[in-house]
Amino acid sequence: MMNQKSETVISSYQAPAAAAAADAALYFVEGQYLFHARGDKGEAIKYLAPALVRQAFMLEPTDSGWLTMETVRWGVCGRGDYIINFYPPARYELLMRSDDGQTEATLTVPLPGIVFAGLDRSWYVWTVRGKRFSPDLELFQAPLPNVGQTGLICFGENRHPEVGKHGAQMAWQLFITSAFNSHHADGKSRKYPDNVIFQLYSLSARKAARYPAKDLVSLRCTVNDAIRRLIER
Repeated sequence: MMNQKSETVISSYQAPAAAAAADAALYFVEGQYLFHARGDKGEAIKYLAPALVRQAFMLEPTDSGWLTMETVRWGVCGRGDYIINFYPPARYELLMRSDDGQTEATLTVPLPGIVFAGLDRSWYVWTVRGKRFSPDLELFQAPLPNVGQTGLICFGENRHPEVGKHGAQMAWQLFITSAFNSHHADGKSRKYPDNVIFQLYSLSARKAARYPAKDLVSLRCTVNDAIRRLIER
């Protein structure tokens, strides 16, 4: 049922002269969509839901294409396409490079479950405790350098793909296989708060089977909270 304000808008509505020859028109009225159409039975004026308007303007059907097994969510928001992937706990070979670029080392380290999110051209990485994904899981900082405090990945000079061009797998491989350095290495480890790289070297030297859960730094929110803020911001 329309409220009194909506009824006032409709009762005072007059089509502009430029629309005299049109069969139908769509107007934006205080954040809503007002549809006006002429037919054999007269004129009709009604409000439309955003989803119906979007569908009417789509020239082609929306199709994500074949998604990988890691994908747990995909969609479109006001800022562009977004995708959420989850990678269970696993051991990775990480390439570490000194800030001056003179020395490199390959570490084999265990990492907890990883939430890898993309929005338009920005990519984020966080971690969770547990082997299976759930949007209600508590979210933690990824225990890796080159990641900002919000989870935003710093790719440096590496060109990274857009979400809308099915770039999730490419972006993930670029991130996990590129050389890490000491940039943004603080605030990722409770044992080594100034530099998480020391923790990575320790785990590699001990041939640890899993990342210590108590070392993770909580973001004090759930996966669902973070994703909602990301796509609604």
